Amino acid sequence: VTNPQATRRVDAELKETGQVSPTLRVVREDDDGVVINGLKMIGTASVFCHETWVGNLQPVPPGQEAEAITCAVPLNLPGVSIWSRKPYEASANSEFDMPLSARYDETDAAILFEDVKVPWERVFLHKDTHMSREIYMQTPGHSLANHQANVRFLEKLKLIVALAHKLTRSNKADKIPAVQSTLGKLAALLATLEGMIMGQLHGCEEMVPGSGYVTVNRRYMYAALHWCTNNHSAICDMVRELMGGGPIQMPADSSVIADPELNEKFETYWSVTDQSAQDRMKLMRLAWDVLGTEFAGRHMLYEKFYAGPGFVMDSYSYNAAPWDELDAIVDGLLSGYDAESR
Repeated sequence: VTNPQATRRVDAELKETGQVSPTLRVVREDDDGVVINGLKMIGTASVFCHETWVGNLQPVPPGQEAEAITCAVPLNLPGVSIWSRKPYEASANSEFDMPLSARYDETDAAILFEDVKVPWERVFLHKDTHMSREIYMQTPGHSLANHQANVRFLEKLKLIVALAHKLTRSNKADKIPAVQSTLGKLAALLATLEGMIMGQLHGCEEMVPGSGYVTVNRRYMYAALHWCTNNHSAICDMVRELMGGGPIQMPADSSVIADPELNEKFETYWSVTDQSAQDRMKLMRLAWDVLGTEFAGRHMLYEKFYAGPGFVMDSYSYNAAPWDELDAIVDGLLSGYDAESR
């Protein structure tokens, strides 16, 4: 539902350079359907899918009706190709060494459509630039999708905070007051997000007053989305500080465990009182896969831009805020006195 970065250039600039806009658009239509051409991104896990939803979460300006297409496209149609980034599981030595990279890479991709014929029965919207984006905003589509994203982030945050606690215990630093202070901050941040998500449910709202159908509270949902986008990197940095240089003190990979002589030395010098060297290494490898590998770097980028750049997050909360209600607080106070008041 988003266009590639190159499409930020205006059509006039593209014409001057003789280039063609990569933005997906309808190039022709007949009684059987439409033919689409162009590029869409980002297809997270699209390599595992049978079909994809094509649409526009970004506004489509009037005059560009050919781009205002929303449809469902089977990924095995002629003309469809999936351009994937490098998968991380291919470079994972083993599940022990890179437990998340080896199992949970979603393999993002751009999807190219070259003269792809889409039957009318698979077209939901065509040539309506206003509704091309509003079908998400005037329905629970956008709020429910991002509520799910809030819940997904919460589960990821539980893992990150739990790792912080386990790492400090492994490093024998969990009794240090400054370390406990950082763990307390992480616990408070986790509870904050949990409360924001619960508020979306308990403060549910009707999108159409009197309809009897409710969705999650959009204002609280956008606030949580804003919170996740702006706090993920800082939280990971806090855990990295607690982790210290532990990961780079470990051997290159788990092959040392298979060698009896090396493993004996490993257990002698890397173990601690209540944790074997192998268990310490296993924990450090998991933490590094969450915070330091290429897989981790992808997740940093994903959480920063999942729902759009920062100014888009700001605009969601701006549009959802009850400004009339808030202004009434100031107006009520101002109306209680005047220049003659003493």
